[in-house]
Amino acid sequence: MKSFRCSQMALLSAAAAVSFSAMPASSDTLSAKEKFEPEAAKAANLDTAKKLNGDGQPQTEIKGFHPIKKILQPIEDLEGMSVKLEQQVMKLERPISALQPPMINLQHKMTSVDESMTKMQSQLNTVQAQMGGVRADLKTMRGEISELKGPILSIQKPLQGVSSPLEALERQLDLVLLAIFIAAVGVVIGTPIAAILIYRYRAKLFPSKTATAIDKGVEREPALR
Repeated sequence: MKSFRCSQMALLSAAAAVSFSAMPASSDTLSAKEKFEPEAAKAANLDTAKKLNGDGQPQTEIKGFHPIKKILQPIEDLEGMSVKLEQQVMKLERPISALQPPMINLQHKMTSVDESMTKMQSQLNTVQAQMGGVRADLKTMRGEISELKGPILSIQKPLQGVSSPLEALERQLDLVLLAIFIAAVGVVIGTPIAAILIYRYRAKLFPSKTATAIDKGVEREPALR
C-alpha cells in the first residue's frame, strides 16, 4: 500500500509538471506585446501562442482526464470569448464612426433649439410680467365697477316709476304722428278734389261776375302757355 501511494504521488507530480509546461504563454507578456500590434494580428498571435509551449515548440495535446486541464478550461474559453468580443467591437467601430457626423449635426441643432427655447422663455417671462400689470388693472376696474353697482341699483327704482309715464307719452306721440300722417294724406288728396268741386259748382258758390272772371282766367291760361 505504501509503495502504491508513492507511485500515485509520483504520477500526479509528473502530470502537474507536464500540464504547467503545456500551459499557454502568460497573458501579461502577450498583452504587453499586443499593445503595439494591429487588432487583426492580435487574434493570430493568440492562436499561435495557444499552439506553442513556452520554448516555442508545438504543444503536446493532453489526452484523457486531467485535473489541471479541467481547471484551466474555463480560462481558455473566456479567452476565446474575449477575442470574439474584441472582433465584434472592431466590426462596430466603422458604424460608430459613421454615426459621429450626424450626431454632431444633431448636437448643433439641439443647441439652436435650446437657444430658441431660451428666447421663448424670456418672451414668456415678459408676457407674464405684462399679464401681471393687466391683472392689476382688471382688479382696479373690478373695484370701480363694484362702486358703481350701488348708484345703479339706487337709480333702478326711480326709473321704474318713470317708465309708466314714458309709456303713456310714447302712445300719445304715436297718436300725434298718426294724425299728422292722416292730415298730410288728406291735404294731398283733398286739395285737388276741393279745387275740382269748387270749379264745378262755381256758379252756385260765387256770384255771376266772379264766375265769369274765373272762366276768362281759365281760358287765358292756355294762351299764355
